[in-house]
Amino acid sequence: MSRSPLYVGLAVLLGLTALALAADIEDCTENDELGQFVEATIAGCSDDDTKCPLHRGQNASITIKFKTKKEIKSVQQVVHGSLPAVPIPVPFPLESPDACQNTGLTCPLPAAGDFTYTYSIFVKPTFPKVSVNVKWELLNEDQKQIVCVKVPSTLK
Repeated sequence: MSRSPLYVGLAVLLGLTALALAADIEDCTENDELGQFVEATIAGCSDDDTKCPLHRGQNASITIKFKTKKEIKSVQQVVHGSLPAVPIPVPFPLESPDACQNTGLTCPLPAAGDFTYTYSIFVKPTFPKVSVNVKWELLNEDQKQIVCVKVPSTLK
């Protein structure tokens, strides 16, 4: 059975549309023992972006919504970046690893709670203009993942 050119054209168009959707912010939580990822957003990242733009010389803000499954005494924030061609994670230093300060979280976090974590980080103007995969983790007092998010980004 031969397919009409209209059918094939429509299939190609739908495929290209799927590829052009917003940056694929991915839940990279290794297990859901402590928490459950709900959603994440990056300020300035629109539905039209395949990679979230991070502008050098400006703040970049991330918001992560998650649920807890167990009580969490303390939360540490850890950020790594890696180049797509070289997937070796490089730690990104934060002002403070304590995610219970100035992020919307107040520790301890009770079990079965809904939380919104927000953090702004300054993107130094000296950073090169490159594509980078950002891995953002929230860890408990035992260094176990509560939630993890991977964000494909471009430094502009």
